[in-house]
Amino acid sequence: MLTKRVNFNNQIMVKSNYTDAHKHMMRNVFLNVELDLNDEVNEIAEYDIQYRIFQYFKIRQNRYNIINATREQENRTDIIVNLVGGEKAYIEAKSYFKEHEKIRKRDIDHDIKKLYLKAITPNTCTYFIIAGLREKFSLDQIEEFEFIKLKVEDKKSKKNSIYEIDFAGETKSVTVRPSICESKGRSYLWSWEIIAIQ
Repeated sequence: MLTKRVNFNNQIMVKSNYTDAHKHMMRNVFLNVELDLNDEVNEIAEYDIQYRIFQYFKIRQNRYNIINATREQENRTDIIVNLVGGEKAYIEAKSYFKEHEKIRKRDIDHDIKKLYLKAITPNTCTYFIIAGLREKFSLDQIEEFEFIKLKVEDKKSKKNSIYEIDFAGETKSVTVRPSICESKGRSYLWSWEIIAIQ
């Protein structure tokens, strides 16, 4: 989404540039997670990651021309950022810090399906975020997920992946485009933009 001026009822409004906001949010969340890990706070929950993302946008609404940020709305989407100009950013986040947490296909599919259904709507961008300890991303754990594997093998990879999901017996192809990668620490924090192929 590009920043541009829009004439609305004789007022000049600035459209939001969500890409910059997303990049800065990812860095902020990553640094805070690393501080927790350095303080031996290892039991970081998915809720903690979601809350940090939400708080980042909530307290920086003016900076990024955000109308508001909400949680668990519209089919229980983790975070929705409503932008000036009617645009929306939808975010689903998964985390893998706790000892018992494992990367499971059904969990990833559930979130990507939800984002796919939002991605086919005009004026939206959709992001899937994964956070977790490095050791949670061994190749045998992520074998089914080409888009995650590409990031583990090459942190700078910008290669899109096609992820296929079953929708009630019909296979849909979803483009998973790498967005932000934060990996210089004890954890990973990655995001991908989910793009529907029509």
